[in-house]
Amino acid sequence: MYYYSYNFKLLPTERKKTDAVYHIQYNESTIKILSLIFEWKLTTSTHIAKFFGKEDRDKHIYAKLRRMWQGGLLESFKVFEGSYIAMPMYYTLSKQGLKLLQENGRGLYDKQLVRKYPDKETYLSLIFFKHECMVVELASLESQVANERLAIKFRGEAQSSAHDRRYDSNRDYNIEVFTPDYSVQYKIDEHVLPIMFTEYERTPKSKANMLRKLERYFLFFRWDERKDYILRIIFETEGMERAFWKVTLTAHDTNSTGSSVRNLRIITTNLSLITVSKDFLTEIYATRESLTYNRETKKLEIAVRIKMFRSL
Repeated sequence: MYYYSYNFKLLPTERKKTDAVYHIQYNESTIKILSLIFEWKLTTSTHIAKFFGKEDRDKHIYAKLRRMWQGGLLESFKVFEGSYIAMPMYYTLSKQGLKLLQENGRGLYDKQLVRKYPDKETYLSLIFFKHECMVVELASLESQVANERLAIKFRGEAQSSAHDRRYDSNRDYNIEVFTPDYSVQYKIDEHVLPIMFTEYERTPKSKANMLRKLERYFLFFRWDERKDYILRIIFETEGMERAFWKVTLTAHDTNSTGSSVRNLRIITTNLSLITVSKDFLTEIYATRESLTYNRETKKLEIAVRIKMFRSL
């Protein structure tokens, strides 16, 4: 898995006058690529090739993206890390690409959803880029574990986020939206496994913010639905992961947040345990049952790690 150094710049690419007259043929492949980029906000040709699978690996995806950029459907920028040689090229949707996707996206992308897509100033922000480039890196890497028996269905943030409001006869009020970075569902043969809402945590959060995040998931799902969902959090470091579990354990002492922590299915891991795609299927995850915590010394250790599903 690729990591960017701390010293890099984002360099937008400018079209030439000759590119402006380029006309690309709109087909199912075009819409599929636009949809994928919309879901992940920004991607490289390598990410798209991984999501499309082996059969599409050699179909000149880079050339296809280049033509879509020339035709005005995409914007692009390069990542400069001290050398102009082999700079990664990232693609995002242009206004024209968003319009085409809205018109031909089979009703999945309404006007309100399209409006939430980040503008040029946002995706050229280093803070935004550092987060989103790792999200698509993780998801595309995980997509490679699929095989003849194991199918994986991915959804980006746009299709994974909760509705703004869910009516309940006993609780008729607005529920704050949660926005996971992506969701994934595994299917082994004919057995469909719970949906995993995945959050990538790049920077530490305060105790209040972290507990508020857990409470959003808890409030959204009804009690009989929670068995069908898992919250998976991938932390930047193991230290951040341990700090999270220490917060959740101490939250058990309070009634307001303890319920949400106890009744959510949560698994965690960190980037140091993920280097190749098969790592996602190995013992890299921690749960509440994995922990040892001394309340007197306040020392927490992750005693054992498990697979996300025993059947994998």
